[in-house]
Amino acid sequence: MAPPLLHRRLIYVTGKGGAGKTTVAAVLALAARAAGRRTCVVELAGLARVAAMYGRPRLEGGAEQQLDDGLWTLSIDPEAAVREWFSSLISRRLADLLVRSGTFSAFAQAAPGARELTEAAKVWDLVQDGRWSGAAPFDVVVVDAASSGHGLGMLRAPATFAAIERVGPLGRQAATFRDFLADERATGVVGVAEPAELSVTEALELEASRPLAAIVANGVMPRRFTRAQLATVRAAADGPVAAAVELAAERVREQQAQLARLRRQARAPVHSLPLLADDGPGPEACGRLAARLARALA
Repeated sequence: MAPPLLHRRLIYVTGKGGAGKTTVAAVLALAARAAGRRTCVVELAGLARVAAMYGRPRLEGGAEQQLDDGLWTLSIDPEAAVREWFSSLISRRLADLLVRSGTFSAFAQAAPGARELTEAAKVWDLVQDGRWSGAAPFDVVVVDAASSGHGLGMLRAPATFAAIERVGPLGRQAATFRDFLADERATGVVGVAEPAELSVTEALELEASRPLAAIVANGVMPRRFTRAQLATVRAAADGPVAAAVELAAERVREQQAQLARLRRQARAPVHSLPLLADDGPGPEACGRLAARLARALA
């Protein structure tokens, strides 16, 4: 039986673009940190939005950056990651030469999924006792992945390379990454969706492609009025005020209908997070959401 989500080594967060994947990744990381786990949030494609939440700049070269007690982040630098990975297979000097010569860039362009394989290698290494860098391993790594259309690329790449490269160190390493990512005791995939029709549909399609440990419905508006209260507003308020209240109530009804659909059709447990203020999430707001989500995941 798979352990609870926050006790797995890798939590991979994906979903429809704009659904709030980064917020959910940060919330999950804070929940894991609160459970006493040494946690790192990993971002891809040169992004460093979690560091920005803490008012920190992006560190170059894929360096790990401590944000708080028990909490780190890093933005994967593909060239630094491949240099580190290749150094575990061949000499450091030869790995540096291959990267400087552009061999990796040519490899990444010629072999679909090579960049995703490198990302998988880096994520795998972060939780290993004998890390390539010699640094201490993390108890859990939360990956803020690409949107669901491309978000499964990193999870699929090792299996593809292991099937192609059946012998040699690259094939053996790819098979190791494949087995780690496929092991639900080690890896949990979390789908993120807004409570809206297209986003819910995409989450359900994602689940059809890969079993999910959980689905987080993000940005759920609160129910502010009962039907009786709405009737009172319609009777007492002027036109613009009544229209604004009615519009908000309609949005809540639409969200609740999609949330009910998601819970009815999904196999994974569905958890909801409330809509945050327009100024965006920060450490304090994410901390409150983390406490809420941790209770739901317990």
